[in-house]
Amino acid sequence: MSNTSGSQKSEVTSMATTSSAYLPNIKCDVVQVLVQGGTLISVHENVLLQSPFFRNALKPEWVAMRDGKPIDLSDVDSDLFATYVQWLYTHQVAVSVRDPTWAELYVLGERLLDLEYQDIIILGIIANSKAIYEYPDELAISTIYEGTRNSSPARKLMVDFYCWRGAADWIDIENSGDLPEQFLRELVSRLMEKRDRPEERRPWNLDESAYCVGMRRSAQSTTLAMAEKASARNVSLPVPQEQDKIGRG
Repeated sequence: MSNTSGSQKSEVTSMATTSSAYLPNIKCDVVQVLVQGGTLISVHENVLLQSPFFRNALKPEWVAMRDGKPIDLSDVDSDLFATYVQWLYTHQVAVSVRDPTWAELYVLGERLLDLEYQDIIILGIIANSKAIYEYPDELAISTIYEGTRNSSPARKLMVDFYCWRGAADWIDIENSGDLPEQFLRELVSRLMEKRDRPEERRPWNLDESAYCVGMRRSAQSTTLAMAEKASARNVSLPVPQEQDKIGRG
């Protein structure tokens, strides 16, 4: 999603990284991880131990149960895991709000209990959005909502992006099913919290007839009758405003 009112910038990718240089200790055994497609990825044990998930998987009792077999993540996309491994070695990960893969990376971090990795991805997306004035699309939002817990701060960010920067054309009413129902509920609630409540702009105070059926038809009939009389006398009447037509709210 883009905000066309902002000036477009050339940056499309943000390199999310920790503030200090990271040098992993690779004087250790190598562990194999089985990912999607039967691919085996080898990672130094000390590097994997950064993740609470792998710290548990590498406890002696779990190692004994595997009996020499690799750690099984066979349902995880190999490219996603390779990106995560790159993060483990370098503490850097490239993310772009235009590429919804960032959301899959975040969800993988949730599964692997790597809070620092999740935070770095989110900070990268925020920085990227600031740079190019673009925001997560329906696919990224759906991925976040499908793969995170209800209290996830990433969900809150998706809602806040749409609440503070969204435009009416960001959500297609006819195809709103592309967005998670929970996201839409939270967005409505957030918008109601954020909106102003000026007394003089309450529409039912300005025009009660906008909510009536008979009054609006009566008003239109009166306008048509006046137009017919004016036409007979060759008198021009002002054209009714669009919002006064039947069927407009």
